[in-house]
Amino acid sequence: MADEGEEIEVLELPFAEALAMVDDGRIVDGKTIMLLQWAALRRLTTGGLG
Repeated sequence: MADEGEEIEVLELPFAEALAMVDDGRIVDGKTIMLLQWAALRRLTTGGLG
């Protein structure tokens, strides 16, 4: 369905800024936080996101 009562906002910003938004509470959505943390850990362990 096109409208299930969920509002989705798409933002494009630098990765470091997104992590800062988690840290200061501007991003509070659990799925978004988990994805950003997964990506940060992957960057640390693989040297990149690819």
